Amino acid sequence: MPKPPSKLVRERSEQTVTAPDLDRARDLAALIREVGVEPLLIGACAMAAAGYVRGTEDIDLAVNLQIQDLKVLAERINAAGWEVKLNLPDGQDPLGGVISVNAAGTLVQVINFGTTFPAVIRDALADPRAALGAPGLMTAGIPYLITLKLYAGGMKSDADIEALLSLDAANLAEETEQLCRRYRLMRELRGFQRRQAAWKRR
Repeated sequence: MPKPPSKLVRERSEQTVTAPDLDRARDLAALIREVGVEPLLIGACAMAAAGYVRGTEDIDLAVNLQIQDLKVLAERINAAGWEVKLNLPDGQDPLGGVISVNAAGTLVQVINFGTTFPAVIRDALADPRAALGAPGLMTAGIPYLITLKLYAGGMKSDADIEALLSLDAANLAEETEQLCRRYRLMRELRGFQRRQAAWKRR
C-alpha cells in the first residue's frame, strides 16, 4: 500500500518552488511516461512559465487516467522510492483522484482529469505551445490554464484568471471564450466576468 506523506511534505506549506523542485518534477514526469501517459504541467508553475509568477508550495501535473490505472501509477511511484498518498474521488469530486508525491522533499500533486474533464488536458497537450513552457515538461498554455481555473472556481482562481488575462487581454479573452464554448463552460466564464465587473464598480 502507498505510504502517507512525510512530515517534511506537510511542513512545506510556507515554502516556494525552486529549481531543484522542478528537477524532481521532471524525474516524476519521466516515471509517469513509462506507464504510457504524458503528464501536463498546470497550476502556479505553468503560470510562471507563461509570465505570471506567484508563490506556491507544490507542483501540479495533470494526467488522463481511469481510476484503476491511477492506482497502478500510485503503486509504481511508491515502488520507485517516493512516498505517496492516493486520494480517490467520490461522486461529487470534480477531479478524478489525486496522487500526492513526496519527491525527495518536493510536493508534487498528480491530478487526474481522466474521468471528469479529459478533453482539456488532451487538447492542451496537443497545442504546439505546450512544448514551449517549462523545459522538460509539457506545459499548459494560458487559455487552457484559464479554462482549468474556471472549472475549479473560487476566489483564488478568479485572481489567477484576472492576472493571466492581463498578459494579453484581447487575444486571450477571445481564445478563452472559444474554449469555454467548446467545453460548455460559458456559465462559469460569464460568472467570472460579472464578479470582475462588480469588483471594479466598488
